[in-house]
Amino acid sequence: MKSLFNTVYITWLQFKRQPLFWILLIGFLSYEYLALTDIPSPGEVLTATSFLVQGGILAFLLFGIFVVQIEDTHQLEDLFLTIKDASLVKLLAKLLYGILLALFISFLFYLFYVIYYLCRGYPFTHLFFSAFLYCLLYFGLTFLISYFIGMLLAMFIKGKMVFPVSLVVWALIGPVNYIFLGDHLQRVSKWLNLGEPNPTGLYDRLYGFSIDWFYWLKHFEWLVVISIIFVFYLNYRHHLLNKKTTLSCIFVLMLSFGLISYGLSLKWQLYASGINADRPREEAEALYYSKKQPVLDQKKIQVTTYKIDLKIKRSLSARVEMDVQNKTGKTIKILPLSLYHGLKIKRVEANGKAVKFRQQNDAVTVSLKKDWKKGQPLQLIFQYEGNSSPLFYANQRAVYLPYYFNWLPSVNVKPAFQMDRYGRLVRNNHQTDNLTRYVLSYEGRKPLYTNLTKRNNGKWEGKSFTGLTLLSGELQSKRVGSTELIFPGDTKGLNYNEFKSATENVMKATANDLNIKNVDYPDKIMMIPILSIADSSMEEVMWYSPDTLILGNPSNSWLIDIPAYYTYWIVPALTWKYENIKVEDRDYLHAFDLMYSYIYNKKNHIKDDGDFIQWFNKVPGNGSKQVVLHQLSEWLKSNKGIKEKTQFCKQWYYLLHSGNDSWDQLEKLLNTYRKGGKQ
Repeated sequence: MKSLFNTVYITWLQFKRQPLFWILLIGFLSYEYLALTDIPSPGEVLTATSFLVQGGILAFLLFGIFVVQIEDTHQLEDLFLTIKDASLVKLLAKLLYGILLALFISFLFYLFYVIYYLCRGYPFTHLFFSAFLYCLLYFGLTFLISYFIGMLLAMFIKGKMVFPVSLVVWALIGPVNYIFLGDHLQRVSKWLNLGEPNPTGLYDRLYGFSIDWFYWLKHFEWLVVISIIFVFYLNYRHHLLNKKTTLSCIFVLMLSFGLISYGLSLKWQLYASGINADRPREEAEALYYSKKQPVLDQKKIQVTTYKIDLKIKRSLSARVEMDVQNKTGKTIKILPLSLYHGLKIKRVEANGKAVKFRQQNDAVTVSLKKDWKKGQPLQLIFQYEGNSSPLFYANQRAVYLPYYFNWLPSVNVKPAFQMDRYGRLVRNNHQTDNLTRYVLSYEGRKPLYTNLTKRNNGKWEGKSFTGLTLLSGELQSKRVGSTELIFPGDTKGLNYNEFKSATENVMKATANDLNIKNVDYPDKIMMIPILSIADSSMEEVMWYSPDTLILGNPSNSWLIDIPAYYTYWIVPALTWKYENIKVEDRDYLHAFDLMYSYIYNKKNHIKDDGDFIQWFNKVPGNGSKQVVLHQLSEWLKSNKGIKEKTQFCKQWYYLLHSGNDSWDQLEKLLNTYRKGGKQ
């Protein structure tokens, strides 16, 4: 052992005499400092260091070549021959030196990173632990693999020819290899890339860094292959291992290779962005839901209790017990429900007995063995597993399962999404309409944020009128008064008081103007990074219930950059989404949102240039709909009659509440107000 460390020390003495080594080290740290000072977010800065990793790969390839060629350059062969088992010790020392050097560089990078951002006032959240794993994976392991490859190249290719070959390898295995391989070999570039998987993508502040087990397995597979080559080299080039030892090593390594390959072949829900995303996440769903979806008859059914045994690892696995009530007044033999199509049902039971079911896209029908009459108890048990929507994470890195998404079997038979008349992907609201009890047993990423009360041993329990929301990821939380704030871990959480004031003002005004009950400041506020283009749609940004407010926010603070826009986000959440009002024509809802939000801004002296209300004159078609929209646009151009317009919105909302989306009826109401009358 002493001879091994003495050999490592000799190698270090040779390295520290090389000016190139110090130039590369100082250049590496200088680039890091420039990146830290240029990028304010501790999350974004690591994903933006792909060129630094690319440079580090080249440096460690050269280090690996140098550590092999150093003997010839400095005539060290005679020195090493004085050591017992010199060839084996020499090789092990070179490998150990590479391990120590790669770890040293990655630890040094991480240390600079932590000190810089903590001195900038960022809280020490779980993000910094994830950053340590990121540095270990994409700096430590990547540089180590590069070093080993450099050694192998120098062992098999003598002379200066090894350097152009190393440049080819460098171009292939780095995070910017897509530049050299081009679009046609994009799939190959993904597999060869040993750096950040999304070098041109944005940092996802919910999902965090791409440190999924998939990427660790990928690096381990590289190490196994390299180890196999080293074993063959030791045996057939230097005869340092006997036959039994060689076969044992090969067996273990091949077994490891097979197990790792199996793990990589499994279906993973990985974050993909930038050039490495085959397509935007909302586009994947848009393509699916643009096809014809099954249509089921909606029946008046209520769920009173959900008992959920949920496990979220690589994918989602659930066992859900539901106590269901028949409110139709008729007998039911075929029970219509919905469940997101990525979650595949394995078994369904009704009152303890297995029953037949059919799952087609998001539509689920359960064939009951007996007629289900009103007042009769019915307990359903669903067992299912699979991958959630790419817009709603459910894996080891992040969990985002909001109440309005049918990740639980839903009595609302509509699919999770649909395409509107403009070709945009929109969500269907699957919240419950009655007070429902939830009992949750959960295994997965922690801490878990939810609108239930935590009990013991991974259990949560509570009641809600809207549904169950689960959230976990690269987040932090703090309590301000009676409200728990949950927001990304790479932010300082500034400007909350201004946010609270603006939110309370809109809530109070909306509740009074439109006569909406129980609009209280929420117990929890979850700030979710905007995950896709679909999330930035006005009606998709915020979702409200008295226990939870979900805010999709592209910002890294609670600051409301444009107060007028915030009104247009929160009004849909407080009105028809909160009260789960269902009408077929989404333009009817959108027109209401625009008008009331614009009036609120004018009434409260919030600068609003009226850019959104230009939509009234852009809706294609003809008939009463276009007449009403044109008249609304003309009426809103006048700043007079704010009180009458507010009263008109109240009556309009009453029509919405009754499920009436008749443009003819709205036209009559509008004419009454424009003529100076009231209803």
